[in-house]
Amino acid sequence: MHTIIRALLAVGSLVAAQVAGIAIASAADTKVKGVDVLGTFGYGTTNDDPPFGFMLGVDAGYTFRFGLRLGLDYTHGFGREVEETRSGIGGVQSQLRRYQSDLIGASVGYDWLINPIRLRASIDQGLIFVNADKLDDFRALTYFVAPGIAALWQFGPFEAGAGLKSYWLAGAGLGFSGSLMAGGRF
Repeated sequence: MHTIIRALLAVGSLVAAQVAGIAIASAADTKVKGVDVLGTFGYGTTNDDPPFGFMLGVDAGYTFRFGLRLGLDYTHGFGREVEETRSGIGGVQSQLRRYQSDLIGASVGYDWLINPIRLRASIDQGLIFVNADKLDDFRALTYFVAPGIAALWQFGPFEAGAGLKSYWLAGAGLGFSGSLMAGGRF
């Protein structure tokens, strides 16, 4: 009986070692290297007005063989409408103002490949341009830093996934966004 148990443990250990070796070899695969371009869409909010709202964007970057990724991104936040009231000589006036934002930034990150999933940790930084719908309304410029995480599934040259970012906005508070991504790797 002990001989059978020892034989089963030996075979089980051999199988576990082979599976672990395959997983490590595929995680170190050079498929991490290359250029990727992703379209993104999602929703973002801030603890201060105006929120990002529904967001559309593009993220492009180059990943080196050892996993370091350098990228550029652009995102347009459609914002939301805010009703504002003003009182003056003509009485109380109410107007609807639509806020929108444009985020332009660069990112540094690291990709881990665990076939078929690519895990990405990154930190983005850049500028946010906030404007309202009227010509006389303000345009604000804010610096941001945004750590983020993402999981991308690879299907040959195509990839799709989801990501989260937390925004630290200079002088304007905190923000958060979640997005879905799809694109290609070249």
